[in-house]
Amino acid sequence: MQNFEKQKVQKNFARKAGLYEENARLQKRVVMELLSRAGNLQGNVLDIGSGTGLIRSNANFDPIELDIAYEMCAKSSKTGGISINADAENLPFADSSIDHIISSLTIQWLNDLDKFAAEIQRVLAKDGSFHISTFGNGTLDELKFAFSYLDNDEHIIKFPSTIFLFAVLKKAGLKALDIHTQTITYRHENVLEILQQMKNIGATYPLKRSKKGLVGKRYFAKLDNAYRSKFADSEGKLPVTWNVLYISGRK
Repeated sequence: MQNFEKQKVQKNFARKAGLYEENARLQKRVVMELLSRAGNLQGNVLDIGSGTGLIRSNANFDPIELDIAYEMCAKSSKTGGISINADAENLPFADSSIDHIISSLTIQWLNDLDKFAAEIQRVLAKDGSFHISTFGNGTLDELKFAFSYLDNDEHIIKFPSTIFLFAVLKKAGLKALDIHTQTITYRHENVLEILQQMKNIGATYPLKRSKKGLVGKRYFAKLDNAYRSKFADSEGKLPVTWNVLYISGRK
């Protein structure tokens, strides 16, 4: 179980609502792959962690949208979406009221995946399906390695393994589970560019931490050097690895 401060998660994504789509290259790529795998969903479809409506704008169905950040919901609503500001771990829907659930790159920000899985099981109609993408372990390992040279703080969240996610979903009573992996690598000019991209999509580190301190140019220069010493390619660019898991199943 993670230990996120939900208010920080809300604020991180709320602050970036206006820039989210502009900087969401990775999100767009994953959404298109997720939609391709999900196929034509009919009936009541719930999009959990909908952001500014990326799934709705690319799907052949019109989902009910749900996001923890009010500003994301407000931006999506302006383009015609039905967007609910609520928590994925406490879905505001009646039992067996949703035909399908879709969620892209959201559940890595949840504290209690067991509770989330139980909520999926509760709100899905009989034989209803779910289709989820999330980051798996191995994601951002290059950045994690570079940070390890500077301090012992946790800078990167712990991404789950396929085995762990399979066990969580099976425990909740969900069936016909299927998990596929996709490794996506982007290359950047420097570490600051990597961190800025993460910041621009709201994906900064929202864990509860007692230690506070300021970091400056020297810190980031050392971080860049540590990253570059092991991972820089022949052109001097820095690779960033994202291991994406696509998970589907039924009630």
